Amino acid sequence: MNKKSIILCLAMMFLPFFASARDFMVGGIYYNITSEADKTVEVTSSDGTEYSGSITIPATVTHNGVEYSVTSIGRYAFYNCSSLAAITIPESVTSIGSSAFYNCSSLAAITIPESMTSIGSSAFYNCSNLKTVINYSDLPLQRGYSNYGYVAGYADRVIYLDEVI
Repeated sequence: MNKKSIILCLAMMFLPFFASARDFMVGGIYYNITSEADKTVEVTSSDGTEYSGSITIPATVTHNGVEYSVTSIGRYAFYNCSSLAAITIPESVTSIGSSAFYNCSSLAAITIPESMTSIGSSAFYNCSNLKTVINYSDLPLQRGYSNYGYVAGYADRVIYLDEVI
């Protein structure tokens, strides 16, 4: 195998990690169409500009006259967004991908909606200021544990649905 072939193989091997599908942007948030038939999208990473401040993910977005339901937060969607202070997740979202909020060190609280069925590995890893987790889902989140992507790994408290009502 010559040098060009090796470089090409390496580039192709790492391309999925660095490349991210960004089909469109609405309101400063990038989306990837996950199903044209079901009209669903996931939140995906930005174009290199860090998401920051408070972000509200809408339950639906419209692009080219088509309304899509936002059903997931994709892998690496908010990766390394150290200035992301708050995120609001709608009931339409059922999953959070691996490393989605990795190293979002300014994120202090999060509410997991009742609709949530999965949280990927390291989804909230190194979110060292994430101290309050409000859990409306059936996921058994535990304070101080790394299960469910460290969502409660740094938490001082995890509040469950029956405690909020």
